This record gives sequence, structure tokens and C-alpha cells, in this order.
Amino acid sequence: MERHPLDVVPLSSEKRFKQSKHEVFNPLPIKAYFCAPSSGGKSSAAIQAINALWDCWDKVVVFAATVEVDPAFDALVEKAKKLLIRKGDDPDDPDNECAFESLDDLPKVLNLQAQKIKEERSLGRKTLSQLCILIDDHLGSLRHDKHLDALFSRGRHIWCSVFLTSQFFRGASTTVRKNIDALAIFRLPAQEYVAVASEVVGSMVDEQQFRELYLRATAQPHSFLFIKLKAKDSSEAFFRNYTTKLVPTW
Repeated sequence: MERHPLDVVPLSSEKRFKQSKHEVFNPLPIKAYFCAPSSGGKSSAAIQAINALWDCWDKVVVFAATVEVDPAFDALVEKAKKLLIRKGDDPDDPDNECAFESLDDLPKVLNLQAQKIKEERSLGRKTLSQLCILIDDHLGSLRHDKHLDALFSRGRHIWCSVFLTSQFFRGASTTVRKNIDALAIFRLPAQEYVAVASEVVGSMVDEQQFRELYLRATAQPHSFLFIKLKAKDSSEAFFRNYTTKLVPTW
């Protein structure tokens, strides 16, 4: 049937992004938020997702206050440097630095990505370069960083995916929380659970259904509830870890 010229058709630019073979993470770019107490498994889960999507990235950058001393980041940073080499970039070039202790360097990273996308579009490239950013537990810097807010509200326009971890759900600003695509929550203290539920419950499930899904997903140590917040319905929204789809039993 011929479409009426006034029919509203959603804009879609996903064909410009390489997409994952793992449907749970699509569409890319993705903005994912991981919330758990200290040593709860959030960093490992974020790194696992980044590695699962590795073929989609053209550059990976890590922001972590402990990136120079925590061995948990060593393999990821080394892999990010090898990715640069494979793409023909010099990992020793300051513009290609991929590990930072402070979010003060975030504007530089975003500006370089914006320049790259502008150049690729001017050259007529159909598939544009994707940047992946991991921001790990920068508690105290998440609520009042205008560049972080811009990354979550406008990062899609420069083909940027971001994986953010925090011990406290409301440790991130309202702008960040309102713009996330996916949320991973581990077993949380009661106050943190209430904070999450107050912003998630209502759109796809009620309070009792959400509690049931949360308990089923987090029953095992380091297991988590992964929520696709922009899914069309609840049957596509909830997962235990990344692999098992969950639906309310009533």
C-alpha cells in the first residue's frame, strides 16, 4: 500500500552503525548503566558486554580512577591498543590515548570522535566509526558533569556507546538516568532498590512484577537483572544476565 505523504515514519539511522549479533544489545549505539555495591560485579559485567560487542567498535576508551593500578582493566586496555593498531592508528599518539584516570579528559575524547564522524560523513562513508567508552565508578563526578550529560543526551549523534558503572543509582545525574537505554542491577541494598524501582516501575510492569523479576534475576551471586528500557513490551525487556529472557509469571 502506498504511504500517505503525511504519514509519520520514525527516523532510523541504525543502518549507519554496525550492529551486534547479540540482539540483547541492539540497537547500537547503546547507553548502558550498571548499578551494584562495591565488588558486586558491575565492572566485570560491563567489560563482558564490551568484549561481546568488540567487532562493532573502532575505538575503545576507559575512564577509571584505578585504571593504572587495577588489573581488572589491564586486558581491556591492552586489547584497545591492539584495536588501534589493527585500524592503522598509532597507540602512542596522544590523540589515541585509551586509558584515563579522570573525566577531565572526556571533552577531548568526544571532540576527537565528533571530528572523525564529520570527516567520514564528508567522504560519504555509509558505515561510520563507533566509539565505545567505559566509565567505571567515578562516584562524585557523575552528578555535575556537563560533558557526561552531553554524552548521554547527544552521544548517539557521534556514534558513541557508553557503559557506566556506579554503586548508587542516583549517583548519576537525572539527565544520565533519563537517557539510558539499558540498565543492569545486581542485588542492591533496600534503599537503592527503591530508587531503581521508583523510576522503572509503571511503564511495562507493576511494582510486584518488578520485584519478582528482580529476585529471580539476582538469586545467584553476581547475577543481575538486565532491562532494555526502550523495549516495546515487557516480553522483550527483561533478562537474567544477558542470556535468559524473563517475563512476569502473573
